[in-house]
Amino acid sequence: MKKLFTILVVGLVLTGLAGCAQGDRSVTLRFRFEPGLSTKYEQINKRHAQITAGDSIIRKESSTFAMSIEQLVLEVHPDGSATILETDQWDYVHPRADDSTVMDTVREVRKLEIIVKPDGRIVDLRFLTDTSPGMVKYLKNFYEQGMPIFPRNEVSPGYSWTQTTKVILPEGPMEASTTFKLTSFAREGGYDCAVIECDGNLILPLEADLSDDTPRRGVDRISTTGVTYFAYKEGVVVQQRERWIINGERERFKDGQWQPYQLTSETDVDFRLKRLTRK
Repeated sequence: MKKLFTILVVGLVLTGLAGCAQGDRSVTLRFRFEPGLSTKYEQINKRHAQITAGDSIIRKESSTFAMSIEQLVLEVHPDGSATILETDQWDYVHPRADDSTVMDTVREVRKLEIIVKPDGRIVDLRFLTDTSPGMVKYLKNFYEQGMPIFPRNEVSPGYSWTQTTKVILPEGPMEASTTFKLTSFAREGGYDCAVIECDGNLILPLEADLSDDTPRRGVDRISTTGVTYFAYKEGVVVQQRERWIINGERERFKDGQWQPYQLTSETDVDFRLKRLTRK
């Protein structure tokens, strides 16, 4: 599974039901869940961002931070889908409220439950920690558009498929699409892995949270490219590298009116398996 904020990056528990030799060998891509299966990942995010209003640059920033992502399979349902508890934890630096010249390190923890079908389709996603309704919708859109739904047939290197999602915007409906391609089999991190590349565009509306001191709204258009290595025998992602380029057309409510601004950012994400345990 993919991530957004970093928020946002979720691991796939996939399996190949055939061998991994190159050539005419093929695999069936499916989630295979076991109650008690636990995985822990480290995600490193390197981000460069700029905010502009009109012709003026309001702020530039560069940051690198690590996230710890743990996933636990709580239950496997009769249809093969599973309920997964995900716990995300990360630290970031933030100006102190009473003295903006002093920087404090803040720790964030987010928990959510995800119900996923064997082919990767998300049935439901529920946040267990306090998250604004607008951000919940934003992240649900990210998962729906960015997470692969696997083909029913066996696939071999060279096979590709494209997923398209209709997104409703104020100016009318638009389509977001991502293409996935099984490129090869490889050895990575001590595992025999299938290698899947992705190339797509996401369209994510952002709804204003009126309880926020400065509500924001708009739409982010995200170009994504990446590669995933997953151990098809063990059924777990070993590594995922992605690049996100975001162009956001946004507004913030300040001084009694909505003020437009633009967000542009480039983020490189490295997502690696650190631990796998079975009940």
